[in-house]
Amino acid sequence: MYFGEPTVMWVSNYYHGFLRGLAAVNRAEWLREEEQLRTFETWLRARYGHEAPSWHELIRAYEGPCESGIKRFTELWDEFESDGAS
Repeated sequence: MYFGEPTVMWVSNYYHGFLRGLAAVNRAEWLREEEQLRTFETWLRARYGHEAPSWHELIRAYEGPCESGIKRFTELWDEFESDGAS
């Protein structure tokens, strides 16, 4: 089943929808996920040298809005976790 387009914005929308559902069923886990996303966003801002844009805006601007951006997002997330920043 396929409900969207292969874009960074759709990944962001999907993840935020997941977080809303998680908040409804497990508040503690939701808080952990929210904190991890904020930490990733801070890490990404430092990496690209910007303070304001959201994680998905940075990836779209620097890595591309479609498949290349999604691929790079997964690589960046893996790097973020490997750095022990999460």
